[in-house]
Amino acid sequence: MSDYSIMIVDYSDFARKLTTELLTNVGYSVVTARNGIDAILHADFHTVNIIIMALEMPFLNGFDTAHIIRNHLAMLDYPILIGFTSNAMCIEKAEQSGMDDIRSYTLHST
Repeated sequence: MSDYSIMIVDYSDFARKLTTELLTNVGYSVVTARNGIDAILHADFHTVNIIIMALEMPFLNGFDTAHIIRNHLAMLDYPILIGFTSNAMCIEKAEQSGMDDIRSYTLHST
């Protein structure tokens, strides 16, 4: 069993469930949040090593969530923030918001 804990932040139930299943199957502990607001609330109660979040989300998007985590919650050395988006044009904005990395993806539910 891994000592790594990962927070998955995505408004898509399908994406959260799929990612959680994949990560728990290889031994990671997973915490999930539906949007940026939930992620910030969880960050106060759960110690995680990595936050993987969608960039496009309702209420508080991934860019603003990363900025708040990095700059307003005194979490400058907080876990690695990885943004996921289906829009590959978001790289510069993600870096400015405090993301450590950004990846493009496409998920299709059947």
